[in-house]
Amino acid sequence: MLEAVRNVIASAIAGLRKETGVLQTLHAESEAALRRLRQRHPGLTDIIRRAAGYVVFPSIGKAALVLGAAFGMGEVFERDRLTGYAAVAQLSLGV
Repeated sequence: MLEAVRNVIASAIAGLRKETGVLQTLHAESEAALRRLRQRHPGLTDIIRRAAGYVVFPSIGKAALVLGAAFGMGEVFERDRLTGYAAVAQLSLGV
């Protein structure tokens, strides 16, 4: 019984470490995407400053043959403060 509890705890800790790494990578990618967008569109800084909130999707992957799919992870900001995470998914069928 004690061994089972240890395994569950070890699995939970490993999962948290993995998720922390994914979120750190996502945050770095989101910051880089915002920097690139602000360089290309200087007016974006003012728009973001006035916005109640916004979501940054650093990338959205797409794949298609007959069945198409797209997926991306992003960060939700309120007044320039990270408040959550978002995901977008799309599935399409056709030639």
